[in-house]
Amino acid sequence: VPVGGYGAVPVGGYGAVPVGGYGAVPVGGAGAVPSGGTGGTTVSECVECTITACSVELTTCFTDPACSDGLLCSLVSCATTTNITCLLGCFSDPAAAAEAWQAWSCVTESCGEICATAASPE
Repeated sequence: VPVGGYGAVPVGGYGAVPVGGYGAVPVGGAGAVPSGGTGGTTVSECVECTITACSVELTTCFTDPACSDGLLCSLVSCATTTNITCLLGCFSDPAAAAEAWQAWSCVTESCGEICATAASPE
């Protein structure tokens, strides 16, 4: 556990669960659940919203390889298009596509405004 450096659980650096740095759940600094410091960033607020509002849907998709792989494929390969053929081409299993749709719908309906702001340049 380094103090002011880089590692898995640093204090005042970068890592998964830092205190006073950048990470998934920091205390102070910039992060999803800040306590003191500069507060949460818009990207962190988007992540926090999706985890809070859509944990069931996201867990269902992410624990099914057909769903998570298809979702990743569609985000990478079809991000700049609304072509349904591209999207469906990422899923070999229609049930996995339905799971991904439920997760994506939850995120856009529950956190769309927050996450759209996170994707916009400041």
